[in-house]
Amino acid sequence: MKKYIIGLFSAICLMGAGCTEFEDFTPVDMGEGPAVTVTAEKTAVDAFKVTITPAEGTVYYSYIVTDEAMTVDPDQLLQAKYEGSTLVKAAEKPSVSGTLSNQNLGATYYVYAVASNEKGVCGAVASASVELEIIHGRELPLQAWNS
Repeated sequence: MKKYIIGLFSAICLMGAGCTEFEDFTPVDMGEGPAVTVTAEKTAVDAFKVTITPAEGTVYYSYIVTDEAMTVDPDQLLQAKYEGSTLVKAAEKPSVSGTLSNQNLGATYYVYAVASNEKGVCGAVASASVELEIIHGRELPLQAWNS
C-alpha cells in the first residue's frame, strides 16, 4: 500500500513539473455598461426634484442622494453598499423620480447613480447636484430667487 501511495505521489509530482508553460490569456471584451441620466432641480427654497433614468439595456441601477460630496465606486453603489442607497430592477421601474422637501438650507445635495447590463457590467457613475441657498441669512420664496 505504501508503494502505491508513493508511486501516485511521484506521478502527480512529475505531471506538475511537466506543466511549466501555459497559453497566453486573452481577456474577453465585455463592452461598456449602460449609461444613466441624473437630474436634480430645485423646486422650492427647501426642496428639489430628482430624476434617474437608465439607458436601454439596463437590468439593474442604483442611486443615492446625499449631502456630502464623495468619490463613488460603481460596483459598491450597484450593490447598494452605501448607506441610503437604493437598488432598482429596471424592468419593474424604468425610471425613478421624486421630490425631497424640508431639506437643510445652505446645503448642497448630490445624487449619484450607476447602471448595469445583463452581463453585470457597470457603466460610469453619473451625478448631479443642487444647492439650497440662503440669501443674506433669510429664506426667500422661489420667485425672489428667479428675479
